[in-house]
Amino acid sequence: MLGTEEQGILRYWSAPALEAYNKAIQCDPHYAYAYYQKGKALKHLEKLQEAQEAFDKAKELGYRR
Repeated sequence: MLGTEEQGILRYWSAPALEAYNKAIQCDPHYAYAYYQKGKALKHLEKLQEAQEAFDKAKELGYRR
């Protein structure tokens, strides 16, 4: 489990990361890894429904961890 400081750092960096993943997806809508990473960023931002949708899309496109 992460401490409060670590959680804050993850939230801070997740917003710009989310922008980058959205741009990557715009360039290549079939980029499964970008959807997976987008899901992780959304999860850190506590946007759980959107995160699940991104994870589902990554899986649909063939991403496997």
